[in-house]
Amino acid sequence: MKAADKPNKPQMKGTAMKKIENYTFNQFDKTITLTKKFSKAASIMGTAEFKELMGLMEKYPSYTLKVREIQKPEKKETYKGLTAKRMREFISWQYQENAETLKIKIDEFDTLEKFYDDFHKTEKHSAMKAWFLKNHKDEYLNWEKAMEKKAA
Repeated sequence: MKAADKPNKPQMKGTAMKKIENYTFNQFDKTITLTKKFSKAASIMGTAEFKELMGLMEKYPSYTLKVREIQKPEKKETYKGLTAKRMREFISWQYQENAETLKIKIDEFDTLEKFYDDFHKTEKHSAMKAWFLKNHKDEYLNWEKAMEKKAA
């Protein structure tokens, strides 16, 4: 048996094992999904990949072929400039007309900030931001737009 005729075997890389696959089968959809690299190599007549693909098509004539596409994550919303100071400004602005509620909200914010003091700076900010957006996201975004219009 020639090296080109041997099936793909797991390759050792350090201590981890990585299995290389050129295609996958989906029995329900009756599709064979090819990797982009394999598809490109199989498009050249006479290559081992071409012969392998022809063999697959002969064995599974009712299956359709498709090239695997990497799913790109959707554009994530970012809140640039949303610092602890900015969050405090917003809370002060939102509850400015009710001194009692303002004191409660600022105390809540301070308590949360003290709670997260033991965390790494990045983790602290992420946790504070998550809490803030969970509780004030829509109002904050409207406030930001109003502040931008005011500045312009």
